[in-house]
Amino acid sequence: MVLSKKRTLLRKEKGKASFNFHSTILDDRTSIRMLIVFFFFYFINTLLCLLLFKLFQTIKIYKTLGTGNLVFISFIFCDLLSTIATITLFSKNKQGNSLNKIKSMFNMDSYKSVLKHWFTVFYHDFLKNIKLILLMGIILVLIQIIFNSTMALIFNHGKLIQSTNSARIVEYFKQNFLMLIAATFIAPITEELTFRYLLTNTFKTLISKFVKPIGLKSKCIQPFIYWISAFFSGCFFAIAHQDSPSPILFASYVLISLYLQLICKKTNSITAPSMVHGVSNMLVLGISIL
Repeated sequence: MVLSKKRTLLRKEKGKASFNFHSTILDDRTSIRMLIVFFFFYFINTLLCLLLFKLFQTIKIYKTLGTGNLVFISFIFCDLLSTIATITLFSKNKQGNSLNKIKSMFNMDSYKSVLKHWFTVFYHDFLKNIKLILLMGIILVLIQIIFNSTMALIFNHGKLIQSTNSARIVEYFKQNFLMLIAATFIAPITEELTFRYLLTNTFKTLISKFVKPIGLKSKCIQPFIYWISAFFSGCFFAIAHQDSPSPILFASYVLISLYLQLICKKTNSITAPSMVHGVSNMLVLGISIL
């Protein structure tokens, strides 16, 4: 079930993808619609998650479950279900109308097909590129360490500023080992789809419309537009991961985002940055626990 129509979103190109990864193509026009749909599903699933938590409070098991379990449940509802629902809706290679596509959302076979397809894609890409993925993941961790250490020496008297978000994830992992799945699989795939693809493409489309009337040659300005879009997307990525105002941590997350965006651009794939992101999270989690 690979997308191939011009107006669809995810498809495999003819021939081999860069670095032997599955090639993932996002149509700029469809990216905006997909981003809107994703946030719609995210909003609905967040409400459902809150209602579920309210039910837990009513039957008096909310505190018994513990914060780690509750956070994992929120990852399932908000991240995983929203991502699967969005990809399923845009992955249907049909000639039917929008109503038929919406009806397919209530067909469990649609979800099974999408999950099977993308599990196979990720599995084979990981086996084919395991050394490269691990190397790029280690490089990402080293970039974070070097950047944060350098910034701490220059601006904070050598004292490292710890991310509250990372500290909380470590604490949740101690309460529920399933948080490892959330940190290394669910969150990376959702974030790479949202920030590296949908949001970047949306910014690229909007900026291109602004630049076009100026009369600049598109071929000359396209790389600039792409990386400006990636920077804006990186800023939103940083905001999503920050709990306390810290320019150093903000810059660190933007740098992480740009590195993952570079991987995304070079490999032309969603699997590569997702797996590198997951490996990086796993390494950071392991270092923090040790």
